Amino acid sequence: MRLSSNQDKVTIKEVAERAGVSQMTVSRVVNGQGLVKEATRKKVETAISELNYRPNLMARRLAGGNSFFIGIVYHNPSPSYLAKVLEGALKACRNLGHHLVIDDMGAVNPDNGNHKKVAESLRRAGLDGVIITPPLSDNRDLVDALTDLGVACVRVAPGNVFTDTLRVAMDDTAAVHQMIEYLIDLGHERIGFIKGPDDHPSSLHRYKGFKSALESRKISYKAELTVDGKFTYRSGMEGAFKLFGLENRPTAIFASNDDMAAGVVAAANMRGLTVPADLSVAGFDDTEIATSIWPELTTIKQPISEMSERAVNLLSAKLSGDSSVDEKNTTLLAFDLIKRGSVQPLKT
Repeated sequence: MRLSSNQDKVTIKEVAERAGVSQMTVSRVVNGQGLVKEATRKKVETAISELNYRPNLMARRLAGGNSFFIGIVYHNPSPSYLAKVLEGALKACRNLGHHLVIDDMGAVNPDNGNHKKVAESLRRAGLDGVIITPPLSDNRDLVDALTDLGVACVRVAPGNVFTDTLRVAMDDTAAVHQMIEYLIDLGHERIGFIKGPDDHPSSLHRYKGFKSALESRKISYKAELTVDGKFTYRSGMEGAFKLFGLENRPTAIFASNDDMAAGVVAAANMRGLTVPADLSVAGFDDTEIATSIWPELTTIKQPISEMSERAVNLLSAKLSGDSSVDEKNTTLLAFDLIKRGSVQPLKT
């Protein structure tokens, strides 16, 4: 069996010869077109796999430049987060002359044991490298499968540290710790916390920051003040209603992303509570929704677009043969606490 480490050494003609079909048939299979019998399609796919063939998309090699095809894979319920990721990645790709391919893993989730299938589909798409966003950035099996197939990758905002992969991140724990201490300094001690989904390691890091801030200020942790969320607007509303139902409701609520925080503000309005006079609300991310509602959200500015932009730059450098990018695997970016109108000192 022939395995090629260089896609330029394998042509569509060779795939056609291996499969015993015409080049047009190979092209139809590669591009997902119909008019190909199932048995024929399988023969072509087998030849593609054996030869490690990657399509020469848009004839980029004929152009003679270093234009790479970079993929972004995601499985994230927050459209605001994805928009920021794309903003940074598109900016970097425009500056570097690369092409961006976006793939939603919602239908074929690699967390369900499909990591090899996902990795193979990404390789067959002709991608030079892949940027993996959370929570997929913590899927070790997916990262290993891509590496085995020779597809370079950079992980964005991973919760787990793989010392052998490039990653761009920020300190979620420290960010939430700072936010909770800010709320405490304003007189709030009974603070509600809405978690993100457990399959996002960032949720656990933010929860850790919440508890560490309470501990540092000698405030007892109360489990009743923590509720589960899903990083969605509706789950923020649902979490807020649970907290409002307590005999002694919180005076402030921190939601683990802005979508949920916006849901908290909506729920407060529905209950006749005024934000921030009756309830202070804070979020995390500083996505567009933070300034699209009233009052505007106090939040942690996560450098989402900057992280994806940096990820493209790292991937480009690696694909161009710059070995120095491996010398410092982790790029840690700074965060900011953005103070707006959704938080005020506790009335005494």
